[in-house]
Amino acid sequence: MPLPASGGAALRAVPKLVIRFSRKGCANRPFYHLQVTDKMVEQWEQCIEQLGTYDPLPNERNEKLVSCNFERIRFWLGEGAKLSKDAAAMLGMVGFLPIHPSSYIHAWEKRRAAELPEPPMPKKLTWRERKKILMQQAEDRLKAPAVEEELKESEELKESSQSS
Repeated sequence: MPLPASGGAALRAVPKLVIRFSRKGCANRPFYHLQVTDKMVEQWEQCIEQLGTYDPLPNERNEKLVSCNFERIRFWLGEGAKLSKDAAAMLGMVGFLPIHPSSYIHAWEKRRAAELPEPPMPKKLTWRERKKILMQQAEDRLKAPAVEEELKESEELKESSQSS
């Protein structure tokens, strides 16, 4: 590193701090820690400080548990730490920040998907079930002309009784 013009000690690069989630837990059972880390550090490496936790799987009361140390979050934001998109969305949902726009978009998409009717899932039929359905359809086709003839005869009887 070059020396400053005053001839003092070499300048150190100021770390870029970020508040983000770090995935913990095991396969099919995620658990997240809200951490302050250097932006260039991977999520599995040592963090500067853990600020909270988030459990995305609902418990028996259908709640997703979140715990945050708001005093320390406020301190690190004052120190110049930036928030990741997911951390900002979560802090908006718990009321620490304004609700993040992506939270609104996600809610609108889920609402729109809930309003649309789901198409019925086609059932795979066995060959016996298919044969039974085809036989029933063939029988219905054979019976259909007989039904039409009966309707015509009943209409003719009504007309003849009305004319007399």
